[in-house]
Amino acid sequence: MVRPDIIVKTLLGMERVTASRIEELGFNVNVEPKPKGFPGLVTLEVKRKSDGPKLAEAIKQEIPEAERVLLSEEVVNADMDEIVEAAVKVSTRHLSPDITFAVRTVRRGTHQYKSIDVNYKAGSAIIEATGASVNLDYPDKIIWVEII
Repeated sequence: MVRPDIIVKTLLGMERVTASRIEELGFNVNVEPKPKGFPGLVTLEVKRKSDGPKLAEAIKQEIPEAERVLLSEEVVNADMDEIVEAAVKVSTRHLSPDITFAVRTVRRGTHQYKSIDVNYKAGSAIIEATGASVNLDYPDKIIWVEII
């Protein structure tokens, strides 16, 4: 599996089409449809990191099969402590006490924890680190955690 700089969520069965269309955009990128066999995902490793935001925007604008495009800010192992630490790193760059947030986790595969456990532990650590408050219904910012 490529170390994902960008994660693209797509319709089930459209992973290869989406991957092909991403390759046609002309960026220097490794594209992997259905990483580890997980449907609905395409992961991208961008060769020039500065191209990441431009590529993410191009995918959003030009590829209708891409339902959600997530630019990775931290990539860690699927270990709870590493995930929480990475979530805190990201949150300190984007949150302050006057901004509300929510943690949204999608977990794939078998792990010793559930998505809600990640939401709770990461959320608690983020509150402690930033002083931001949680709003699960209408947050100002969302911390996305994708476990592949």
